[in-house]
Amino acid sequence: MWLLNAFSIQMLPDCRGTIRFIPISEEDARSHLADGFESAIGHELTARLLSKRLNLGIEARRVEIALTPGETAIIAQLRLPRGAEGILPSEEELARTPVSYVRVEVLDS
Repeated sequence: MWLLNAFSIQMLPDCRGTIRFIPISEEDARSHLADGFESAIGHELTARLLSKRLNLGIEARRVEIALTPGETAIIAQLRLPRGAEGILPSEEELARTPVSYVRVEVLDS
């Protein structure tokens, strides 16, 4: 189980596969992650925000991942308005930011 803040076609080996995206609640995300997960949250502020929201210890890790058939990931998508290049939101702005959660299932390749 992976925790992501974005999904990219590059996460699929050979850029192939059947993927299912299922919107879930924050409570469902917390439940799915409760038994263990690997973080691929690339920014420290995002990791801290999600740690608070999900009541889980989430570390910031900038890693490349490859999802294979049978694997599942949870995407925590922050709904921030697009800001100016290089300008990061404050912790207060992040705390007010809505987060959408999606379970991603890799069905085949």
